[in-house]
Amino acid sequence: MMAEHQVTITGGSSVLGQHLIKQIQKQASHITRICLLEHQCYRQGFVEVVAGSVTSYDDILFATHNSQTVLHLATTRDRRMFVDMEPCEAVNVTGTMNVIKACKRNGVKNLIFVSSIDVLIGYKDIINGTDRHTTYPKKHLFPDSVTRCIAEKAVLAANEYNILHTLVIRPVTMYGELDNRYLASMLRLALANYGELLCVGDFSCKTQLAYLGNVAHAIICAERTLREDPALCAGKSYIITDDTPADNPFDIIKPLLRRYGFFVTTWSVPEKYAKAMMVVLKVILWLLSPFIAYNPHFSYELVHYLCHTYTFSDKRARRELGYQPIYPTANSWQRTFAYFDEKFKVALVDFLSKNVIGQTGHTATMLQLNTLKKNISVKQIDPTRYRWAWQVACLKLF
Repeated sequence: MMAEHQVTITGGSSVLGQHLIKQIQKQASHITRICLLEHQCYRQGFVEVVAGSVTSYDDILFATHNSQTVLHLATTRDRRMFVDMEPCEAVNVTGTMNVIKACKRNGVKNLIFVSSIDVLIGYKDIINGTDRHTTYPKKHLFPDSVTRCIAEKAVLAANEYNILHTLVIRPVTMYGELDNRYLASMLRLALANYGELLCVGDFSCKTQLAYLGNVAHAIICAERTLREDPALCAGKSYIITDDTPADNPFDIIKPLLRRYGFFVTTWSVPEKYAKAMMVVLKVILWLLSPFIAYNPHFSYELVHYLCHTYTFSDKRARRELGYQPIYPTANSWQRTFAYFDEKFKVALVDFLSKNVIGQTGHTATMLQLNTLKKNISVKQIDPTRYRWAWQVACLKLF
């Protein structure tokens, strides 16, 4: 009979967390029980959810009881113009410290912290950055990255042979099903500008993406290696990418925008002018803050990121963790498009029920809506018609 191997996952309801649980069920047969620390309790199969937060030491102490491995995914970030550092410090720093203390108290053998490539990103370009030669920048580009950097250092410092083996995963920007950050944020910007995404920079810079399913697989590879051969990987950090080619951020989003009738401008705002606009806007919003509460999801730092090159190599992860992407690039994008197709189809049904069926004076029945959902294709819609209604429907989704 196989011995029970329990794994505690923090942040299991996140986008990456959901992909990770799916991959564990597919390929990690040695894991017999998963304990998730979330906001409410329930149990489904071998997954048990414990109510709590990483910001509470007692909650994480209870969730890690009897666990052999902890996969710490619970982090937060703030990419708005005016960054609120308090929740970032509470979750990323205090929460990680609580996880480390709970692991030591409960005798957990292995701790994997899923950080972000942002801890390596400063104001200088990075081309094919590696684990060995790419160090923390003197000043991080995104202010909230400082809290992840502190958390990383604490996790790596906690590594102690035969007591607690630790490892840090640094995935690049991720895309795929359930994505609510990179691709979704670019779609939001386009939708807010009536389907036209305004470009900045000279189109020469490149950024690196990785499919969520491949990153989840990399975490499983790290868990296996840390458990079976801690001397090889404990106390180290690993950059994770896949075979998705590095490309300009606006060229990456083009196929997804064109799929839904939107587009990227053929011209762009030069970097220096875009940054100047952000500085002026920030001053204006700061002066108006006593009267108007508005904190946009674009900033000087985001403009800099979109206008500079940040690419990385995951050779060490492939060599030491045995990681190889399991989803080819074409298949990854196919899955991503299918997910966004479904989201837009839902918006389309809602749009038609209110603006087409509703105009006849009749209420749309469930049968009519289900028929629409089954038979309509996203390619059949002309988003230039009833632009405002289409935009509102889509903004509700993103």
